[in-house]
Amino acid sequence: MADTTTTNYSLTKPEVGASEDTWGTKLNTDLDSIDSQMKTNADAAAAAQAAAAAVAATDITLTLAGDLTGSAIFTNLGNATLTAAVVDDSHNHIISNVDGLQAALDATDDARAALQDNIDALEATTITGDVGISGGGDLSANRTLSLDINSLTALTSIDGTNDYIPIYDASATTAKKATVGDLVVVAESLSGNGYVKFANGLILQWGRVALVGSGTTSTVTLPTAFPNNIFICFGGPAAISRDNDNCSCSAGKNGTSLSSILVTTDASGGDTTFIAIGN
Repeated sequence: MADTTTTNYSLTKPEVGASEDTWGTKLNTDLDSIDSQMKTNADAAAAAQAAAAAVAATDITLTLAGDLTGSAIFTNLGNATLTAAVVDDSHNHIISNVDGLQAALDATDDARAALQDNIDALEATTITGDVGISGGGDLSANRTLSLDINSLTALTSIDGTNDYIPIYDASATTAKKATVGDLVVVAESLSGNGYVKFANGLILQWGRVALVGSGTTSTVTLPTAFPNNIFICFGGPAAISRDNDNCSCSAGKNGTSLSSILVTTDASGGDTTFIAIGN
């Protein structure tokens, strides 16, 4: 049988039982080939290891481009975090590509339509003045209401506790309400027998009564009843003359009555005046 060779490196395999004089040479040649190949492989491995070490010692930066921005540094080939951002206006989408966008747009359109309906209804609303107030109209534009106080019906009686009027509080720069009783004069009767009611509840009354005979005491009905108390009352002659310049006239409470007082004179007769104060 003739000599054969190895599959990968074609090393000579001497024929068994032959090549008695050549097998040593053939073996030496094969060993030289193996030595040469091993040296080549070792040099290549060393070069690869040196290249890998050089790469490992270098910080590598990965940078995104195009429609993305961002970068990350891999130090010693370790792990790194890369944060990417999409460049504004760098690309286009259609509505169907964005989850939920169409539903959101539809809901916005529905809300806009409902708002417009409310605006239309509001503009169709009309504001109209009542008694003594003129002007107004629908709310599609600014409107003005005007009050003509002379066209209002005057009150025949005033409830100082429950009747209100608008007041502008200058110190607080705001409008407030006040009862009629908060005003200075809330009611009056300016006559010979009359009265004045003040905001704080004080009532001043006066009158004139004819008495006959010395020592006469009469019950006099007041022009208006005091709601709570009679503080003081006093009387005097209606006029001074030679006949009554020394007369004594007085007025006082009539028991617990709040609608009448007692008036007394020691003169022979004549008109006596009185004043009563209470609340």
